[in-house]
Amino acid sequence: MDTIICAILAILLSLTTLQAMFFYFGMLKVRFIEWVFVNPCSISNLVFLVGSLVFLLSGSWMIMYIAALPLFFFGTQGLFIFSWRGMNLIPQASHLLMTISLLWMIIRSLQQGHFLEATAGLLISILIFTPFIAAQQAYIHKHHDRIQQLLQPETWLKPA
Repeated sequence: MDTIICAILAILLSLTTLQAMFFYFGMLKVRFIEWVFVNPCSISNLVFLVGSLVFLLSGSWMIMYIAALPLFFFGTQGLFIFSWRGMNLIPQASHLLMTISLLWMIIRSLQQGHFLEATAGLLISILIFTPFIAAQQAYIHKHHDRIQQLLQPETWLKPA
């Protein structure tokens, strides 16, 4: 059953990531660096997707746990930062899926006694994503005006 749930979560997160990529690259025409720092949820999802693939092929939870910190920071906290109205419902669906994926991963792996894999993956997650989160937050602060411009609906609807 875990493989089925993992596959479903991976497919759903893939779809939200593809939608976000279309929105940021297709509609907003952002540069790659802007996409990475303005939409870090996609990076979090991609790490979870790689971990899911490893889990589905080998049964190992460790790589999936590398996504734990960004799933929590960008996904779960995103549920409380973004509004639940209008166009924000789209990223909120992604945040909800990220949180469900994180909870499923933690509950199921610990129920099965995969403490060492969870600990190792979480440690790697902290080592990799603490600097990433710091860089992302610094980028958002430094480029605040550009971020605000990107997030205005008028920007999305202007002709190419």
